[in-house]
Amino acid sequence: MLRRWPGPALIAQGLGIVLCCAAVAKFLEGPGSGRISDVGPAVRLVGALVEATVGIALVSRWRPSLVHPSAGMLFILLAGAATMALMRGGVDCGCFGRFSLSPKAMLPFDLAAAAFLLWRPAARAPGSGGLRLALQGGGLTAFFLGIVLGMTHYPPLGRVARALSEASIEAADTVFVEPGQLVGRKCALFRFIKTDCDLSQGTWRLILANPGCSKCEAYLETGGCTVGAGERVLVVVADRAEGWVPPPGCVAPVGRLSPDKRWVFQAPLTLKLTDGRVSGWDDGLAR
Repeated sequence: MLRRWPGPALIAQGLGIVLCCAAVAKFLEGPGSGRISDVGPAVRLVGALVEATVGIALVSRWRPSLVHPSAGMLFILLAGAATMALMRGGVDCGCFGRFSLSPKAMLPFDLAAAAFLLWRPAARAPGSGGLRLALQGGGLTAFFLGIVLGMTHYPPLGRVARALSEASIEAADTVFVEPGQLVGRKCALFRFIKTDCDLSQGTWRLILANPGCSKCEAYLETGGCTVGAGERVLVVVADRAEGWVPPPGCVAPVGRLSPDKRWVFQAPLTLKLTDGRVSGWDDGLAR
């Protein structure tokens, strides 16, 4: 007797693992990461719980007739959100926390996953027009909800600066700080940092942080502000509100990025300066 090919079941379990990984990444990410798609902790928690629940159900192969259509609807919703991210110029979908993934990559993946998970229930009930109609209606509703979610999740960016020069930053509404572009050059951010410190002389560490970012607070509290020999530290806050002070244990002065722009970077981000030129950087991610 020929054994049934287990491929479809393994693919479904693989999709479940992807959802579980996305949920874990969201659980581990603190608020205020600085991504353009950053949302409040409650929204992140709900999203992670939904992904974890559906992912575990797929991996455990619990009631596929119920779970597969539900997971398909979830992937359609995510495809709708990725579509809105693309329409608004987003470069990071926020799907895997601190690990950046482009919505250009996630949109076709989400659509393919949804097609796989929804095709099987429809194919198994060829005579059930009602089921197909329900799946089609559910899919359209999920995609619409994804668009609405994307509208709240990914704000309009306006004019975007990705090539980091003083002129491009000056003309932009949203600035993506890609530290690799700054290395070996005079730091293009100087004009847009409000501080009394002279960053053009000596050795500096600029720590770009966001108020409310738990990873930033922990980094500053546990030695991020420690000054090495001949080195000075400036904490630079990307925040439109006044009044933020560093956590206990960090006595470094505080500068502020221009409040009339949206600054997007992986927080906390450390830029190392030597006589005004960027000599290195660190965003805390292993490479």
